[in-house]
Amino acid sequence: MTARVAQEVRMLILSNDDIEKILPVGACLDVLEEAYRDLGNGMAATVPRYDVFSPTKPNEFYEYKTMSGVLPGRNIAALRLNSSVVKWYEKAGGVRKDKLPVAGGDRYVGLVMLFSTETGEPLAIFPDGMCKNSVSPAPALSRRAIWRARIPARWRCSVRVGRRARTWSRCRGFAI
Repeated sequence: MTARVAQEVRMLILSNDDIEKILPVGACLDVLEEAYRDLGNGMAATVPRYDVFSPTKPNEFYEYKTMSGVLPGRNIAALRLNSSVVKWYEKAGGVRKDKLPVAGGDRYVGLVMLFSTETGEPLAIFPDGMCKNSVSPAPALSRRAIWRARIPARWRCSVRVGRRARTWSRCRGFAI
């Protein structure tokens, strides 16, 4: 019988400012690329996002949303959750859902929790403010893959948009 040395694991509680300082965009893209590759190769796992709605007012609902996944290559499991109020309305012939910034200070509420897959212990918890534009990494990773591939320059240049990029955001002040 071997003695097991107890190792204290301290959970990090991080702010958006902390995340921005310790996780450069390039490093984030590297980890996301690894995660997507592992997922595609069956070496990582995820489940569909779960959305739970509960009516609060006419055309308004409380929404509790969870997403989770496991990245065995990094011994990490992650859970992202959002707690928000959403409003449904008609616009341009369709139905639209908007998240309302009704938390203190006109903010949204979301958390990310990281766990060790070796011990099950919590490793970190932080607001999902850095994840709120989580669709943004997908085009960056696609472009990175195109430029890394051995594709003739004339074809690579055909996917390049130019020096300016236009973005859209539901949040006033974020679109350029």
